[in-house]
Amino acid sequence: MRSPDVVARWSVIDLRRAPLALAALLVLAVPARAQQTPCPCPPPSPPPPAWGGSLGGGLSLTSGNSNTNSYNLDFALTHDARRTSVFKLDGSYLRTDTDGASTVDRTNLGARYEYAPGGRRFFGFGEVRYLRDAFKEVDHLGRRRSAPATASRTGTT
Repeated sequence: MRSPDVVARWSVIDLRRAPLALAALLVLAVPARAQQTPCPCPPPSPPPPAWGGSLGGGLSLTSGNSNTNSYNLDFALTHDARRTSVFKLDGSYLRTDTDGASTVDRTNLGARYEYAPGGRRFFGFGEVRYLRDAFKEVDHLGRRRSAPATASRTGTT
């Protein structure tokens, strides 16, 4: 059997090495733990919205030799699901009064549908427009047109 001095000496040595052993264990365990957890990757970006549009308006009030008031309102709406078809709707209204008399009273509306079978290189479209201009004495003017096109849909056709 061991003597009590030998047991006490081993206990003192173990207690002195315990903090060093614990620190070494923590240093080695932290990188292993970090390697086990996967990095949090950002989620994929959502697809662009299918509907988009804009709305605008304006007001101009001038005075001097004559008083002129102008009001305008316009909008544009587009549905593009990044597939084979695109729908566009737009319109505007403009009114100008000079010294109390109407000098401009114009309304413009339009709708367009584009269809691209099998891709975006070739497509066809149909378009309808409406114009009313009181100053130019145009009560209503409708225009329909449709045609195949070979240009990119982002450019003009």
